[in-house]
Amino acid sequence: MNVEERDSTQEQDMLDDMDGLLDADDEDMDDLLASQEQGMGELLDSMAPIKPVRRGDVVEGVVMRADADGIFVNIGQKAEGHVPPTEMRTLNEDELAELDVGVSVLTMVVRPETADQPAILSVDRAVGEQGWRYLEKALDNGEVIIGAITGFNRGGSIVEVDGVQGFVPMSQLVSVSRDHFRMYQDGEGEGEVDPEIDAARREAQAQDIGKSLQMKVLEVNRGRNRAIFSERQAVQEMRDEQKARLIEELTEG
Repeated sequence: MNVEERDSTQEQDMLDDMDGLLDADDEDMDDLLASQEQGMGELLDSMAPIKPVRRGDVVEGVVMRADADGIFVNIGQKAEGHVPPTEMRTLNEDELAELDVGVSVLTMVVRPETADQPAILSVDRAVGEQGWRYLEKALDNGEVIIGAITGFNRGGSIVEVDGVQGFVPMSQLVSVSRDHFRMYQDGEGEGEVDPEIDAARREAQAQDIGKSLQMKVLEVNRGRNRAIFSERQAVQEMRDEQKARLIEELTEG
């Protein structure tokens, strides 16, 4: 084969290759382009600057290890955090048992990661943060919420709602006996309170610990760690709704 024939053959081969590319179906081309775009996206992600987590950030991570020292969590961006047992006190035994490898968990950053120490995280504070957001939303929307009584003082009942401790003034309580507060009032006067009466009142108080209350949110001030609720307003609202439904049913009948 002479030089001219060889060159002609090479040119024909190149043309055939180009024809093959042009004849490739649309699906193959789409797959090729998608693969290139995916590769480019992964490259850009790997080159993107890592945003460090800061104290107070609420982050979701995946449990990598769980033992007596707490849980170790992958919070992304090549960062690892440690949740000590003291920061998981709001979890009951069943919830603690569920914190196994691979489980997602919401935490708050207590101390950011350092060069030689992982970030310190808190499940308890993350729960509290969610609770504050829930209360703020309930206040804005006028929603009725449910909380549990955790204690009493001279002014009313202490309640807990989604990890946030709040207060229901005595004047805003409906289903709690006023006798619960007489021990504080009697103690301010002269003379001693009958021990039997005092014991009976404390026993009555104990029976209401854990009781659920339906309430409206009166005030939320996260900066002052202050949340005020009203059972009276919630009960009145529900009564008004029941009355309106009854009137509507009677009118239709």
